[in-house]
Amino acid sequence: MKRQTLKPVWAIDWPADSLQGRYLSEIRPDLIAKSQLAIAHACDAAVNHLSTFTDGPTLAASVDNPLVERFVAWLANKRFTERTAIVKGERVRYVVRRLGLEGCPSMRTPSKRPPNPTPGTIWHFFETHYRPQRMLDAKPISIEQYRICFNRLERQHGRELLIGELTSEVITNHLAWALEFNAMAPASVNSIRRKLLAIAREAYAVKLLADLP
Repeated sequence: MKRQTLKPVWAIDWPADSLQGRYLSEIRPDLIAKSQLAIAHACDAAVNHLSTFTDGPTLAASVDNPLVERFVAWLANKRFTERTAIVKGERVRYVVRRLGLEGCPSMRTPSKRPPNPTPGTIWHFFETHYRPQRMLDAKPISIEQYRICFNRLERQHGRELLIGELTSEVITNHLAWALEFNAMAPASVNSIRRKLLAIAREAYAVKLLADLP
């Protein structure tokens, strides 16, 4: 079965309150001006496929995480690979966040710290060991940035990770995920890398991690 060929998103006259219309008028010109063509093309395809899923223009204010999850599942059923479906879903979330809408809140702010971190997890190691010993004079925003890193890591894996799981492979895959799926700037991804490596090195020093990343 061949996939339906879609007319380019920029060649369609979309309603002004649709996600597609707002993307074309408020986001795409900026991406093109900054030569972020790969992101623009990926977003073009994502919002276009979303209109097929919603059977027409998608009201921008209606797009939230549950809708995006249904969209991703629908794509998978349309013979897209799981990876492609997830990427398209993340591009839609990126557009929603760029528009300042509240339906797909970023994992960057605020962080969601577990009230009682589970022993053995990265969260528990950070709150009971790393922060008290390595961040005594740190500003609250610095501590918050670490917690946001852990939230994002949980989002990727769908669960809390154990400190012993913070391997080179896990860190490398997470950085690629943050860069590709979340459209994060390279400087932001490098900041995540530094924080995760700092945690991993401390865990290795106290023999909670088998190998040094």
